[in-house]
Amino acid sequence: MATSLDRSPTLPLGTTTAEAESAEALRYYSATQWQLVWWRFRRHRLALVGATILGIMLLLGIFAEFFAPYGGSTRNTAYLLGPPQLLRFWDANGFSPRPFVHGVTTERDPVTLRLIPTTDPEVRRYVQFFVRGDEYRFYGIIRADLHLFGVDEGTIHLFGTDELGRDIFSRTLYATRTSLTIGILGVLIAFVLALIIGGIVIFSMKNQTEDLGSTTELAFVMTYFIGAMCLWNTPLAAGLAVLLTIILMTKHSMHSIAGKWITEAEFKDGIFLLALILIALPLTPNTPLWGAVLNPYIILKLVTLILG
Repeated sequence: MATSLDRSPTLPLGTTTAEAESAEALRYYSATQWQLVWWRFRRHRLALVGATILGIMLLLGIFAEFFAPYGGSTRNTAYLLGPPQLLRFWDANGFSPRPFVHGVTTERDPVTLRLIPTTDPEVRRYVQFFVRGDEYRFYGIIRADLHLFGVDEGTIHLFGTDELGRDIFSRTLYATRTSLTIGILGVLIAFVLALIIGGIVIFSMKNQTEDLGSTTELAFVMTYFIGAMCLWNTPLAAGLAVLLTIILMTKHSMHSIAGKWITEAEFKDGIFLLALILIALPLTPNTPLWGAVLNPYIILKLVTLILG
């Protein structure tokens, strides 16, 4: 019911229950689709929490150069495989209103004689905001060297460093942008391809009155695979999209030709077999469950060969 989506708190005093329900019903049925989606979305607390987290990740990814204290390839050769420098407000020397990290030092291992980086609890490095640091080009256009935070002296590595002395926190921010970009571009490419192919199908079959047949079902499956293929081989995906468009435009001729040799049931069985080969078989684990006898991958391969 409309009252479960969003209640209006501004009804005038003296309004009866019937009038209130009528006003809420009118507000519900006159709302746009986006308003209905927003009302339902903001009532879902987990969805709001997830959207907030995703928004923070997007913000960090878009402005990774600004939020990261160092560049992705900047090395600190004096702090290889260094432990994290945690933000603190107090330590053994007392409380500080300004956040700080402990300084770093190196100690020689008595067995291997290698220099091991460690934190020095007697040294404080106070955190400063909007500091100048490594120079970067924001998306290759704007030259800048402003970073959100840094220290007055020395270095700061919140997540520590890797074996090459690169700041792990900074590299995590750059990796976040890369991962989000791949996911968003994949969805956008699949969405655009679906719109194009779906529009062509609707335009070419707007006067279709009989059942669309199995060609359209196969087209929807191929559209999904074409969208996924754009992530690793865009030219091949574009070629398959053109081929799929040609197939859909000539589906009537293909139906008349194929109807002379195969039946509808045989064609659907072929689609099922193709789904086993392209979807189920690659996802099946190739690990024996009991010795070398019960292997799901081998069993499914035998079933596919028998069905073929």
